[in-house]
Amino acid sequence: MTWDDALLDVKRQRMDPEADEAVRHVIEAGEVESVDALLAGLVRDDQLVPERFPPTVRDYLLRTAALPEWADPDLIEQGEAFFGEHGVSVILSLFCAALPASYAAADGVRVLYLTGRLRTSPYRRIVETAQLIVDVMAEGGLSPQGDGVRDAQKVRLMHAGVRRWLLTSPGVWDAAWGAPLNQEDLAGTLMAFTVGVLQGVERLGVTVLPWQEEAYLHAWKVVGALMGLDADLLPADMAAARELTALIERRNFRPSPEGQELTRALVALLEESAPGTVFRGFPPTLIRHLIGDDVGNMLGLAPEDWTAKLLGPLGRLFGDLDATLERSAQLSQVAAVFGQHLIDSVVWIERGGARAPFHIPTGLLDRWAPPGAAPGA
Repeated sequence: MTWDDALLDVKRQRMDPEADEAVRHVIEAGEVESVDALLAGLVRDDQLVPERFPPTVRDYLLRTAALPEWADPDLIEQGEAFFGEHGVSVILSLFCAALPASYAAADGVRVLYLTGRLRTSPYRRIVETAQLIVDVMAEGGLSPQGDGVRDAQKVRLMHAGVRRWLLTSPGVWDAAWGAPLNQEDLAGTLMAFTVGVLQGVERLGVTVLPWQEEAYLHAWKVVGALMGLDADLLPADMAAARELTALIERRNFRPSPEGQELTRALVALLEESAPGTVFRGFPPTLIRHLIGDDVGNMLGLAPEDWTAKLLGPLGRLFGDLDATLERSAQLSQVAAVFGQHLIDSVVWIERGGARAPFHIPTGLLDRWAPPGAAPGA
């Protein structure tokens, strides 16, 4: 598949007809009081097909639960194995590479800004995103009754509810931005979760073999299909995925007040998730390292003096760092410890309301624990 501006111009106006129709029917039939009530139910209920949902929603969830015919169980299993081995680096790359880079998409980021999720509920947002990654990539996450399938369906329906709210709220959405949560923006998010995450993982010092890249991409293409992404926006392989990523970035990446505000909120959250003041100022340094200075400048990240960091609290914590190591190797060593603290912190954060705390299967926690940690700790 070859993509160009003409095709993506069309995709920028296209949403998700099947999910949008389900939400429209629910609202117009009066089966729930409002879109807000539907979204609240989706957020709080961890059942695959909650019985208290209206029949239209239950039918929709049952109808859209099947994996695409081209889904390859062996490739999915290989992708799960990669995540099982490198999950800490994957989650760290998600928060310090994929999410910040997605804030550089000036029009697409307006949806997140207008819904206020990261600004008003930053911990819930970071936990829900991490939970999606874990549920999808944990062993069996994409099996017929897997948590990953359930999460993908719920996110897709929530997207439809957000579109409905934005398009029916006077003066909120500007058509010049394209359709809210349009197909191009959904493809950009999928590329951030694959190309962006894997690039970040490699910059953290992990060697990612070509077959691991392809397997990881395949698993997330399945998720993309479950979330309603058009088939012609699902790249055949990593080479095509990088091509699509570059095109979407060229079309959409530029500075915006919304992207910069969300970046500040994310940085503040990452710093609060680390112990004491030791890692204060480290997240912007790491984000710049993973996404590059051009995008870092778009997001308003202040240039960081890495030498000063090594002479401060981090220098005392990592006093055994070899002075001859190149900057990227030093960053990788510090990032490994920061990533473990981030995982430990997120595990204990509750999402609020009636939702359960963030859950990582015990087997993954044991594999990700630092040497000497107690099993299941």
